[in-house]
Amino acid sequence: MNLSVIFHGDWEVYAHRDPVSGKRELLQEHIARCEKYRIRISQERKLLKIEEKFLTKLGLDKDDFAGKLVKEMIGAVILFHDLGKGTPAFQKNKMGNPNTVPTKYWGDDSSHSFLSAFLYLDFYLYEIKNGFNKVEKEQKKALIALAWELSYVIAKHHSNFESMEAYLKNFQLKAEELLRKWKEEPVPGFSQLRYFYEIPIAKSINQYFMCRKAFGRTENDIVHYFFIRLEYSILVACDYYATTEFNSGFEMDCFGKADASKFREIYERSHLMESIRKYGKESYPRKKWDGKEKINILRNKRLNLCWMVMSLILKKYQPFFFFSINFNRHNDRTCINLVRFFHIIKFSCFFKLTHCH
Repeated sequence: MNLSVIFHGDWEVYAHRDPVSGKRELLQEHIARCEKYRIRISQERKLLKIEEKFLTKLGLDKDDFAGKLVKEMIGAVILFHDLGKGTPAFQKNKMGNPNTVPTKYWGDDSSHSFLSAFLYLDFYLYEIKNGFNKVEKEQKKALIALAWELSYVIAKHHSNFESMEAYLKNFQLKAEELLRKWKEEPVPGFSQLRYFYEIPIAKSINQYFMCRKAFGRTENDIVHYFFIRLEYSILVACDYYATTEFNSGFEMDCFGKADASKFREIYERSHLMESIRKYGKESYPRKKWDGKEKINILRNKRLNLCWMVMSLILKKYQPFFFFSINFNRHNDRTCINLVRFFHIIKFSCFFKLTHCH
């Protein structure tokens, strides 16, 4: 799978910019860095064996059309996750790219995660539909469900996890508006949409629910649940390491077996984190807590406690770490940071999954 299949603009597209030096990172460079870290993490943490066991449970482990397609879908999460940054709005407003194309609809909204997820779905739902005669009925259900759930991973790689139902409700509203604009004016540089030009969005969402319902409260339902959180943790870790490498020049080469304090220290010195800390101290709304301490101080203490606890766990255990925490709008950033540093899979309960280690 190559970027040129989806994006064929003849201008440079950037993924990140250092506001101090003005240095910019091409989207292709960021994708290459993310893919490099996925390979390294896969080798050190034996991810391929874990993923193969998940796919066996879902009936997608054979060397047939479905088996090959699902592996491509998993790998393409990294390729697609920042593709929405190719819009004129993101390039002009976020990257300061002077080579943007004049546009009627795509010059204002600089968000990128949802568009990336939408493009991923359009591409792979079409591939599944096109290969209808090459897959078994149960395989097709699993592929459709995974396509939607992997799009959810892409859409949420910069934000809080919400329920799949909430994501789909929001998806329908945003996608219908996006599709309306796209039909009048395609996003410059992107390949034409395929699946959503043929299939109504509401019908496609209903199809997902029908496919997902087939799993019921079975073991496969649980497998889906943990598999998506595994893929989320991989994407967030790769994106995080790749972005830090661009910002600081530090190349991570040890994953889960070393003291993360050095990496954290470098990360905290980056311009990105310095601006976030400054915002937290000077601009972020604060509330008194029992008239003594500010709520942000309590959050920082909780984060430091998490670092201490996880550092102790790291010294004792080698495989992926499963960490249970109650998510809400206050502590989700703490959890995302923990995922990034320790490859923790976010979930609220843990069923027997020892065979996946």
